[in-house]
Amino acid sequence: MLSRRNVRIKVLQVIYGSNINHDKIERYQRNYQTSIDRSLEILVYSLRVMQKILKYSLTDAENRKYKKLPSDNDKLFKPVLLTNKQSQNLMNSQLLEIYTRKFHTDTKIDQDVIRRLYLEFSKDEDYIQYYIAAEHTTEENIAMLLKIYKLLTKNEVFNETIEDHYVSWDDDESLVVGAMKKIIKSLDQDEYDFLKDYIPDDETVKEFGETLLIATVKNDKSLVELITPFLENWELERVAAIDLIMLKMAVTEILRIESIPTKVTLNEYVEISKIYSTEKSKEFINGILDRIINKLNNENKIIKTGRGLDN
Repeated sequence: MLSRRNVRIKVLQVIYGSNINHDKIERYQRNYQTSIDRSLEILVYSLRVMQKILKYSLTDAENRKYKKLPSDNDKLFKPVLLTNKQSQNLMNSQLLEIYTRKFHTDTKIDQDVIRRLYLEFSKDEDYIQYYIAAEHTTEENIAMLLKIYKLLTKNEVFNETIEDHYVSWDDDESLVVGAMKKIIKSLDQDEYDFLKDYIPDDETVKEFGETLLIATVKNDKSLVELITPFLENWELERVAAIDLIMLKMAVTEILRIESIPTKVTLNEYVEISKIYSTEKSKEFINGILDRIINKLNNENKIIKTGRGLDN
């Protein structure tokens, strides 16, 4: 789930949220790992909410069964939202159970909220036609699951609840929403635990992200000395703090991460600046980094390895 861009952003946020202190590297590492874990935790939370909404269809079936004056829809109701094969693939994830216990996810989910979300969805005409139908295709089952998740993303109660539990929701929302949609579309696969593809891998999180974090913090002074001559008409004190951190990270990546081409690094930080800094930052970041890269190239200080890599 976590791309290198996501990891860059998390490193940026950890450094931006703290004053540079070379003696507190362990604190930076802890904050960084917490940030990484939080993204996975929000995904687990979202999946668990989905599971509980699907399971509530059994309660709905029981409630309809014992109505004194059931409607025609009540008589035709079947809990196919839960019993179809794709939903069962979602319900049977062993990894999801493991991480639900690890993050104590169920303590953050209010059953009354689940009831309200399900009842809102139960009024949907497509859902009514769905549970009345005798048979369903894989595509129809997945479309219904996607429709439930779409309801969640637009539901005020769900968004307020997730914001209350996870302060990083604004930063992680697009990441988690994208992962949820991919997971739902993958539920047609048998004997496949979908969550395994979303557990952060060491290559991205440790070898890249933690290396970037530690090297940027430890070499803060030398990075400032390298960057300052390229600021030209900009005094160091006038440079936005977040822009300066991005420059430090980019230079660190250029010099320390041999597997990533400099052009990729430059483009990545320009893109990140569009999201997290001012309107003029992309031109500023692009111009400064371009000049730094040219200087470092001329001094043969950039070493890149791997197939197809160039400066």
